[in-house]
Amino acid sequence: MRTIAALACTLLLATTVQAKSLDTSLSPAAAQKKLDALRSKVRTMVGQGKKPVIVFDIDDTLVRIFTKKQVPGASAFVNGLLSDGAKLIYQCARKESQRATVTDLLSRNGMPLNGSAELWLKPQKEKASAVEWKRSQKAQIKAQGFPVGFFDNEKVNARMFKEEFPKSCVFRLNIPAYYPDPGGTKTIYVIDNYCPTN
Repeated sequence: MRTIAALACTLLLATTVQAKSLDTSLSPAAAQKKLDALRSKVRTMVGQGKKPVIVFDIDDTLVRIFTKKQVPGASAFVNGLLSDGAKLIYQCARKESQRATVTDLLSRNGMPLNGSAELWLKPQKEKASAVEWKRSQKAQIKAQGFPVGFFDNEKVNARMFKEEFPKSCVFRLNIPAYYPDPGGTKTIYVIDNYCPTN
């Protein structure tokens, strides 16, 4: 009986430690190194004739939902990835009826929409949760090229992306999440913003 109780405590502790990791940001230097490495990977892939794809959530990942202002450094980072040759997907769980609002939000914060940067919104009649809708886009994301990076503020979304795309870099913006952490063992990088060493 004590062995079972000890095992249960060990599992609970491991889960707690893992969940906590999605609330602990990388140091500014480590975060900068990871972001720079992602851009370098994009440039390398483009040089090899491949199509690197980066997927961004919008609300509280690129733009703060309440202030409508960009997360520090978001515009420069997004535009840098575009100049590096990445294909960008803004994958937002808002409905299609909000396309004009979201497009304006991106535009006012310096995030371009063009042939290399697309906005994907939930269909108006879609009933799936945000995470399930995002999961359902896997084939469409892969059809765009090689998914190398994902950015989201929700722990559940970050965990899902890492499960679905284990070879990709997954970043979580350390902004309060609305849904609990389902737990997991794969590495997710937690950053405070897109210009950590400035």
